[in-house]
Amino acid sequence: IDRRRQALQPTEVFLPVPADAREHIGKFIGKGHCEINKLQEGLDEFVKDSLGASDTYSDKPAKWIFVEGMDPTTKKWSEQPTTKERIRIVLSGHKRELMAFIIGRVRAALIEKCGTAELPQWPIEGHSGAAHANQRQMWLSQGKKPPAPNTLDDAKLHVAHAAIFDAGAQVY
Repeated sequence: IDRRRQALQPTEVFLPVPADAREHIGKFIGKGHCEINKLQEGLDEFVKDSLGASDTYSDKPAKWIFVEGMDPTTKKWSEQPTTKERIRIVLSGHKRELMAFIIGRVRAALIEKCGTAELPQWPIEGHSGAAHANQRQMWLSQGKKPPAPNTLDDAKLHVAHAAIFDAGAQVY
């Protein structure tokens, strides 16, 4: 299993920063990235405690949570621009197994630090087929009904959404 896990490429998940949170994103990042580093260290510790192993092979863990904006001159995503538009989370190894939990903790930290009234949406971009799964999670995490079904998978999503929200349940 470990060899198979190592063979998998990292998954990148992109979480949009709500417009009303962008002016307060510095509170999420912290001076010298202290807040985002604290969040990442806590999540690293949780992964280690939950799965009993670490993916890091050095004393200094690699950074895997980034807050980025589009550089207007190069038209590329970077941590340098002052306007931060997304959070990029690079998940590999054991972290991939806890993707939903990690994304939820990052969303919660963003809401807590930035005081946003607009709930950050589930990520809809990604690699390795994650986009479809993330889109399902997005629809199942909010009360708004998904668009009319065109495929069997869309119909299954409608049934799941109705079962959850008509029963007054919540998805975490």
